[in-house]
Amino acid sequence: MGASLQRIGTWKKRLLLHFSACGAFARLPKMQLLKMGRPTILAIPLLLDAEQSGRQPAVHLLARQLQREFNTEEPIVYDTVQMYLKASPQRLDQALHYAGQHGYIYAVKLVRGAYIEQERPFGTIFDTKEDTDAAFETAAEKILQAIVTKRPSAALMLATHNRSSLFNAVQMMEKLGLARNDQRVHFAQILGMVDNLTYALGLAGYNASKLLVFGQIHEVLPWLLRRTRENRDAFGAQAHELPVLRNEIRRRLLGRLGRVPR
Repeated sequence: MGASLQRIGTWKKRLLLHFSACGAFARLPKMQLLKMGRPTILAIPLLLDAEQSGRQPAVHLLARQLQREFNTEEPIVYDTVQMYLKASPQRLDQALHYAGQHGYIYAVKLVRGAYIEQERPFGTIFDTKEDTDAAFETAAEKILQAIVTKRPSAALMLATHNRSSLFNAVQMMEKLGLARNDQRVHFAQILGMVDNLTYALGLAGYNASKLLVFGQIHEVLPWLLRRTRENRDAFGAQAHELPVLRNEIRRRLLGRLGRVPR
């Protein structure tokens, strides 16, 4: 048993569990989720996904309760904050303040948001993408500064396909003196989207992860379609990847012919 736990302990360092309301999270009994002893032993991070603003307060409340219980020594439970919501900057400040008051690590996954069409009629999101981008960058910087100062203790997963946001984050980490492999800072993108950026971050020594969607096709397809329709950053970044792919294909073909690419 001890050897098995040791092997799992090594494996879990590369694992992040991401729960959404349409996937595994919905099928976990409430008490089972609140008393997950095994993830505590293995310290496997759990990421609670975001929903529409009408449901989100309940998710934030659940995240707060779980963080108070499990995030006392290291970041285990991550909340998700959608920065396209006008209320998110204030919510982030309140969450940081509450964590500082109660002495736990505030772990958060920052995203821009995936329910634009549903939220726009209610006036809950910023009017322009530029406003959302500004809120996202400000939030990322605020969390990184909290990580350094430990007022309060914090951890960040930057989940974005935006090249500029990734560049700004790594620049800020360097400015603040954060090590590239600091376990309190992670980057994540969906598998198949901007893979070149994820792999570049990983090769440079940063904590870079790919989100692998799992579940029944009728459960995961709506989630993927939302990202396809609404994640314009990913498709903009893909355009930058095409020359890289062309060069790599050319390099491999010429290599097989015994020619050195110029």
